[in-house]
Amino acid sequence: MASRSELLQKYFGGRPWEEVISEKDDKLYNRKYKPISYYTKLQLPYEAPQHPDIPPIDKIEEAIKAATILDRQSSYSGTVCTIGPLFIKRSANIAIVQEAENLLYLQASGSALRTPTVYAVFPHDVVIENQTYTIYYLVQERIEGQAISAQFWLNLEQKERQKICKGLAEQFRLLQAIQPPPNTSYGRVHNQGWLEFSPMLETTNDELCGPYSSYDEFCQATCTSAELQSGCFLQPGFLEEQTRQELLAKLKKTIYTWSSRPTFTHVDPHGRNTIVRRIPDTTGDGQDSWEVTLVDWEGAGWFPDWFQKTMLYECTWFTTVVAYKAIQHKKEDHEYLEMVSGAWDKSYEEQQTLFRELKDSLMYMIGGKW
Repeated sequence: MASRSELLQKYFGGRPWEEVISEKDDKLYNRKYKPISYYTKLQLPYEAPQHPDIPPIDKIEEAIKAATILDRQSSYSGTVCTIGPLFIKRSANIAIVQEAENLLYLQASGSALRTPTVYAVFPHDVVIENQTYTIYYLVQERIEGQAISAQFWLNLEQKERQKICKGLAEQFRLLQAIQPPPNTSYGRVHNQGWLEFSPMLETTNDELCGPYSSYDEFCQATCTSAELQSGCFLQPGFLEEQTRQELLAKLKKTIYTWSSRPTFTHVDPHGRNTIVRRIPDTTGDGQDSWEVTLVDWEGAGWFPDWFQKTMLYECTWFTTVVAYKAIQHKKEDHEYLEMVSGAWDKSYEEQQTLFRELKDSLMYMIGGKW
């Protein structure tokens, strides 16, 4: 394994760590996108053959301004609103178009997986201080229900929790059952790469991450990213060099031995992206059911089969705040994961343990914004 100084020399010409981090932040926060065809094969504007009436941009903007702060929260750099049966996302981030492309791919797969229907995707140019910026709008079906928040979960009876987890496990089973096309790469739909800042695979943030034509190539990219992130992006003195080298060697020794079946994967299965809706009983037995839908599909794509459950463990934490103090409900975390685990016939404990260790020690994370 290369030392920190060797890595800084190889990738950044030996420049000081402070300059490397400053450049990385500048690339992220002042991102200069290439032509849209570099990131997606979806032709814009896109409009579904049938859809509810879509309001003009000025009406969408009014709805965004009228939304509460909570309503406008999103896990990407943008804003959202609801108008009647529509849920609308707005962002300058090209990931919003990739999400639409992912959803259209899933809906064309013939799977019974429950996803929001895409009605339209279109760009709109705005001029700010003599600079032209492209904003993207994704208009999709509004999924009725509510996200799984900590407070919502804690207030549920155990039998209702079990029903929801059973429904979520079924969604993951359906996702795993989608068959990859011949010669599928590890990457986004239609053999495309992930964005440059994808957390598990990013390097110098100059090119797309992937697609990777083989599992070995995916593993090599993962190890390279972990080595570069810990060697060039981690603050000097944060971790002993020997510990860094040992953890990277452990990753390289084990990841190539894991199962490698390409599986379509949701990369952020957090409770905020899991919408549940109670379905009242109509049979007379007094037992309501729950409809479960995964949303926020940006970053989705073909990963090794161990990645989905590993990400579920990475994204599951129930935390409430009492008197300005965060309280993590680890018992509920464990129960939730155990009940959803029925979607897989393998435990993938080795992967969960190793990536948690890499996160805690190297600040190398597989979770984040893909």
